[in-house]
Amino acid sequence: MKARKLHPHLKAFIASVVHAEIAKAGETRRDTMWAEKLIRDVEEGVLERVEEIQTQSDLQKITREEVAKFQREFISLMELVGRTLEQIPLDLLK
Repeated sequence: MKARKLHPHLKAFIASVVHAEIAKAGETRRDTMWAEKLIRDVEEGVLERVEEIQTQSDLQKITREEVAKFQREFISLMELVGRTLEQIPLDLLK
């Protein structure tokens, strides 16, 4: 099955909204890169489930589910990083 893609104009619109919100919040380039990666990943997840979408409500539900999936993955990754850094011997830090 051929992978579905969003129309380029829609992708550009979404990216411009995200960039504007990030700039308004005064975030960094790193935050922008994270946001762009998240958008791509969520977009792919939603497009993989496009057959489930019949209404705007379906789209909202699936989008929320895809975002929640990445939130859980990110939280567990950050917890792993935190636990790892907490274990570093002090003599390696000095």
